[in-house]
Amino acid sequence: MRKLRIGQVGVALTLAVVAGVGVPGIAEASPGALAEQFVTAGETRGDYVHLSRTTSMLAASAHGWWTWPEPTDLKARVTVQLQVNRGGTWVDAGPPGSEVTRPGTGGSGRRANAFVVCATSVNTEWRSVVDVDIIGRLDSPNKLYTASRPLNCGV
Repeated sequence: MRKLRIGQVGVALTLAVVAGVGVPGIAEASPGALAEQFVTAGETRGDYVHLSRTTSMLAASAHGWWTWPEPTDLKARVTVQLQVNRGGTWVDAGPPGSEVTRPGTGGSGRRANAFVVCATSVNTEWRSVVDVDIIGRLDSPNKLYTASRPLNCGV
């Protein structure tokens, strides 16, 4: 397994190994046969929710991206949803951020961003959920849930 930089987390992406867009006969495939069509190839990654300035306002922010072990023409829709802990239950905070990207290192232009402007400075527990859907291919429904972090940013 590759090492991740401090402040990043990752989860393996599973992708159907098929030529073209679909998997012919997938409706007739047994669960065992279907599982054989998937391999672990890439990773969903995201940074921890952190404070950021959007113009003059303080906001909770997080990024999501994906990696692939070799050069590829694949694209994916990366969606990042911020969540806050309300009495032990995680609830969505603000709209999700979503971008269609190629795999990369999470640098500008190859990642999705979600942010929520802080309404107060109340200490609040945050996390993000990153979903990568590879366009035109079957991939797993797995999502990356980043570790929770307390931030002085209430909504």
